[in-house]
Amino acid sequence: MSFAIVSIAIDRVRTVYRLMHIEKCGKVPGNSASQLVFVKRLIIATYIASAILSLPQFFAWKVIKGENFSQCTTIWHFERANNYQRNPNDTEMVS
Repeated sequence: MSFAIVSIAIDRVRTVYRLMHIEKCGKVPGNSASQLVFVKRLIIATYIASAILSLPQFFAWKVIKGENFSQCTTIWHFERANNYQRNPNDTEMVS
């Protein structure tokens, strides 16, 4: 969601800049077609960056299914729980 907020902020800064440019020079910089292309590219870049940076989550989390429940946990926590079940007296498991 933070990429969407950054994209909105960038669009607002560009809008303020365009309004200041209109006030100063009396004309609009660029045209509406270029603005539309910029916004479309910004949206696409936002989705791509979000997808790429979220990709590790697909590998770090897994669903553990029990008899009457299911739980989402990280692979490290699952491994630590398995190690504890195999050797509950292991002092290295305490953090």
